[in-house]
Amino acid sequence: MSDGYAIGASGILTVTPATLFYNAASVSQAYGSANPATFGGTVTGFVNGDSLTSATTGTLAFTSAATAASGTGSYAIDGSGLSAVNYTFVQAPANATALTITPAILTYTANLASRTFGTDNPAFSGAVSGFVNGDSQSSATTGTLVFSSSATSTSPAGSYDIDGSGLNAANYTFIQAPGNATALTISGSANAPPPIVLASFTNSIQPPPLISLANTPLGQLSLIALPVVPPPPPPPPPPAPPPVDSPLTDLSDTPNSSDQTTSEVADSLDGGGSSGSSGSTHGSVVIPKILVDNPPPPPPPTDVSALSSFGNSSLWQ
Repeated sequence: MSDGYAIGASGILTVTPATLFYNAASVSQAYGSANPATFGGTVTGFVNGDSLTSATTGTLAFTSAATAASGTGSYAIDGSGLSAVNYTFVQAPANATALTITPAILTYTANLASRTFGTDNPAFSGAVSGFVNGDSQSSATTGTLVFSSSATSTSPAGSYDIDGSGLNAANYTFIQAPGNATALTISGSANAPPPIVLASFTNSIQPPPLISLANTPLGQLSLIALPVVPPPPPPPPPPAPPPVDSPLTDLSDTPNSSDQTTSEVADSLDGGGSSGSSGSTHGSVVIPKILVDNPPPPPPPTDVSALSSFGNSSLWQ
């Protein structure tokens, strides 16, 4: 046999049809998707310069028994629609698995949640979406839906993931919704300080206490209201002068009291004066009126720290 010709034992030549192959183009589609309007493919195996248009009649078509409801897996795409006098048609071996149905996508979507630093995570929740062909979570999946986070009670303030898991499905794969990556918000400190109160240090005689930031989690720094130190009490007023009617100041009947000599004043301060023309009483202190009307200011306080040692001070020599 050669080129479709066979010579029998009786010497009769028999010409048999050559073989043409339907070759379907590979197609991949998700579960629940409708088949394309047309599948593609070619026909191979022509001889003697024949071609699809010169050697065949009819309309080439490729079809599949798979539908949108077909589960994940491989399906055949077969060619048909042609006739040829000198050819027979067969399906190429690869046609049996030319159509691949891939899983559809289900999306875990977490509900937003928040808590404060140092507390336990709340109970997370969410939903699953993306079902096709009338499927539902109960009809198309197995397992238990849960949502969890990698954040713990010691995680600092910020945004954290809440991810779904726990389900399985023959015709679906699972992914996390983009918003899941930041669905949990941790804020502040579990023992946050009171609101900031700005303190005034005017008239303060000592600096405010230092605020220690040791072991304070990053992002949890808070200003603390600082106490105001009251100013010191004012110094006591100088002693009041003796009453005007006192023997110490009433010099109205003392002749020439403002003209007393230094010795007279000294004698009076020592109590050694005697009754005389001045009219003073023995033992009375006589103070010039100018000192009563204009008393000298009180002496400044002594800075004890300036004295290096009382025992060695020259004041005691």
